[in-house]
Amino acid sequence: MTMGLAKVSRNEWIEIDSKYRTQIIERTNILESHSEQTLGTTPAADHIVSELYREIIFQQLPQRFPTVFSLSADKRTINNNITGLSFPSKPLTKKTDHGISSLRILAVNIVEDLFVLRPDIKSGKHLLCAFVACYPNGFETAKLMDKSVSEIHAPVPLYKEKLEMSVDRFFKTIKVGDFMRRFNWSITTCGPQLFTPKNLNNYPGHTSANDEQSELAIEDVYLRVERQILTRLPQSRAVVFTVKTYMTPLTDVRVEGSGPQLLAAVKAWPKKVAFYKRRPYWFNQVCEYLEEAKTGPCADKTENGNRDTV
Repeated sequence: MTMGLAKVSRNEWIEIDSKYRTQIIERTNILESHSEQTLGTTPAADHIVSELYREIIFQQLPQRFPTVFSLSADKRTINNNITGLSFPSKPLTKKTDHGISSLRILAVNIVEDLFVLRPDIKSGKHLLCAFVACYPNGFETAKLMDKSVSEIHAPVPLYKEKLEMSVDRFFKTIKVGDFMRRFNWSITTCGPQLFTPKNLNNYPGHTSANDEQSELAIEDVYLRVERQILTRLPQSRAVVFTVKTYMTPLTDVRVEGSGPQLLAAVKAWPKKVAFYKRRPYWFNQVCEYLEEAKTGPCADKTENGNRDTV
């Protein structure tokens, strides 16, 4: 297990693709239905959220996507030419909401989720102080506020043994202007829905009917991939963690001929990781489906040498 980091350019920080309009509509609906689960800040995050707003809304979007985001002549307003909506170029300064209004504007203009971790002088750790989480991957983010990276990842198997020291070191040393990319992936069985704050992972001591094999609808099985980018804000020194999520039906994976590679990666998960990612629940049917064109039985075995990022 490794962090699997690669340095990329600032241009790769935020992406707009053919699904942008559809996902913005989806995110708007999720925000309306689950506002407390999708947006959050702390009083300590006021100035950090304002800085993040300026970095993305005023600088990144109009410069990177000038045909989509246009700045008004007086530079007070930015127009989104896909959604038809306009919003202020400067962050909203409502003392009562600690940046929630600014986060909401961010959430309906980019499809990446955002997690902001501020440096805490007392503990020497980075603590979660603000988030936009329209597409949560098995985490109830609101319950993680003011927690350190290590505390947030405490349920993740092998994190403490394999990753904690390198992650802590990374958060202390990442420089302003660096954009570091990594990927995380999992198999989900709840269709294409992206708002999944629960039931994507198993935790120590967890038992439920979902632990055992049951009949699955293959059309509900998806490969969920997260493109994660980390960078440091120049003024607050907070670390921003952006996550863009891609969902690929398992049916497409088989058509593309990528089934054997996916199965090899799934089989390579250590036992604890396999339980955490609910492999016992879906493995046999997924394996049978992807191996239909080949010979040989599927076996849910764990192999060593795994380099999966968790």
